[in-house]
Amino acid sequence: HQNGRRTWGHSMVIDPWGDVLAMQAEGEAVVTAALDRDRIARHRESLPALGHRVV
Repeated sequence: HQNGRRTWGHSMVIDPWGDVLAMQAEGEAVVTAALDRDRIARHRESLPALGHRVV
């Protein structure tokens, strides 16, 4: 970077449970991942704190 800042890569997409869905260890890239909407819904139902939301 022009300002001297250094970055190291290892960009990742990680789900709320800590599972790595996609990773780019080295080089320049755009990291994307497919999301399983059914899995997301099941996990949201299992989080009791989400029942306290005011929408």
